[in-house]
Amino acid sequence: MTPRMSRRGAERGEDRQVSKALAELGSRYEMSPPAPSRVVKETPDKKKSPKKRLLKLVRANESVILALGLVEESSDRLILEAIQKQADSIDTYLLDHGCNPELSKAVHKLYKECKAQGVTQGNRVIKKIWILVLKLLFLCAGITGIVALVTYVVSLEWKPGKCAFNEFANRTCAMHGNTCKLQVAISVEGEYHVFPAFQPPVISNWGPGKGGDDLYKFDELGAFKCCNQALQVELAQKAPTEELDLNVDKLGAGVGSGTPCCSFFDSKTSLFCDNFGLKVGFETCPTTPWKCRVKTK
Repeated sequence: MTPRMSRRGAERGEDRQVSKALAELGSRYEMSPPAPSRVVKETPDKKKSPKKRLLKLVRANESVILALGLVEESSDRLILEAIQKQADSIDTYLLDHGCNPELSKAVHKLYKECKAQGVTQGNRVIKKIWILVLKLLFLCAGITGIVALVTYVVSLEWKPGKCAFNEFANRTCAMHGNTCKLQVAISVEGEYHVFPAFQPPVISNWGPGKGGDDLYKFDELGAFKCCNQALQVELAQKAPTEELDLNVDKLGAGVGSGTPCCSFFDSKTSLFCDNFGLKVGFETCPTTPWKCRVKTK
């Protein structure tokens, strides 16, 4: 046997020994394939909203958490925001990041349900608002109708007429103080009546008078506007002007509703202050008759 052949035989012998050793090692330690990632499927619960079911599914599958770039401690808001970024392509995104296809579809399905529920809830809110608005409109319309009806019914008792001061109540201007009352001649539908004690209504505060007492006035656009300055007219014998207004230091007794009752009548012309417009130079004052409404029995 030559030296070369003996060397080859030795090498072959060593190879057989190595193969035998590896076979023995393999029988002792059997290698198993890597375990697949754990997938937790959703258990449908109709009592829970799609949002809660989606969060539960995501938190139960670590692979989804990692694919979204989050950690297990991430808040619900962060999880929903991460899913919202991918929107309708969330299933493709999860597949591309190594998630199970079935799991990716489940996440996508729940996401779509969340969107649909959001739209539905929004429509419900809008519907409720419209119903509330309509109810308020009907309520206002009802109240307005009732008020109008009551006003109309009450107005049936009142009739339009024409009026004029005729005489002082009790035929005297004395003892009236600052609440002057007058007889009013009334013409209603061709009939004549007399109201025995009418007190011209005051409408607003005119300002402080002599002694600090407040002064009140008759309507400056109404039939009694020149009654406000009746005493001024009596003293100055001219129509009321702005220069005469509130000249309380000279008048003493006051103006407006505080005018002395006897000043409401001009003895020289035999005219009451509701008819001063007939006096020469008093064209800015009203004349009688003035419109009134009368309640008849």
